[in-house]
Amino acid sequence: MKTKLSIGLIVIIALVVLYFVFFPSRLSEHQSLQPAATTPAAEPAAAAPGDNAASGAGEDEEERRAAMEAAYQKLEAERKALRHHLGILKTDLWDVELPAEEARRVTENLKEGYVLLKNPPLLGAFQNSQEIQREIEKIQAVEKKLAGVRKLLDQVRADGKGEEQP
Repeated sequence: MKTKLSIGLIVIIALVVLYFVFFPSRLSEHQSLQPAATTPAAEPAAAAPGDNAASGAGEDEEERRAAMEAAYQKLEAERKALRHHLGILKTDLWDVELPAEEARRVTENLKEGYVLLKNPPLLGAFQNSQEIQREIEKIQAVEKKLAGVRKLLDQVRADGKGEEQP
């Protein structure tokens, strides 16, 4: 008897939950229609022919977005160059033995590059083109450090070749 009662109660609760999930109330339908009815009426009033402020703000927004997209394309090119540079250095450092201090410094420089590339912010993460420019400057700073690693690597290889040829 208790099992029949508990099964019946569970079925009733399930039906009530399904009803409220799949059949919205009239109040929610009325509320969802209300903003849609007022929105079109407000837009023509804001875009009156004598009002240039609304169209000027739209043009400024388009200019800002175009500047951000151009800066972001440059950022993507810098990221691609950094990824390429890191890959080349990784293969060139494969069989090179460095002193402990230099090896630690090289590792830190490579880690900085990989951190910038691991989860790069997308275009929507930036508010303006100046923030994108700051990200480009970070990548360029890492590129300069990697150029120092390249010089160190060339120096180590030159020293190694000089020892082999007496």
